[in-house]
Amino acid sequence: MNSDSEAEELFQRAIQRFRELQRERPQEIGAFVEYLKHARADGALSAKTKELMSLAISLATHCIPCVIWHTRMSLKRGASRNEILETALVAIGMGGGLAYTQTMYLLEALEAWEKALEEDNAKA
Repeated sequence: MNSDSEAEELFQRAIQRFRELQRERPQEIGAFVEYLKHARADGALSAKTKELMSLAISLATHCIPCVIWHTRMSLKRGASRNEILETALVAIGMGGGLAYTQTMYLLEALEAWEKALEEDNAKA
């Protein structure tokens, strides 16, 4: 990924493919999506904290689409750049060099969506 649109393109492709799977297996995927709505909602932990946890797990498990998705969702849940970078450091501490290599995707996605958020805020 080396342009702002590549993170968004991968994000949109992932959504499209997940929707295809949901059309083919609506009961199972529907149940999973419903579970995620409840699991990621505010509770004893904030939705933002849960999103940052998901990002750390994505880095540690080397899931590139997940890193991109959870970077975007962390921003949408109100996480700051500093909170996201600290999350990456925790993941690197737990996942070592392989988690470290995934931060390139996090940084590229973060830069793309920070820029988009700035543009949206300027329009408002």
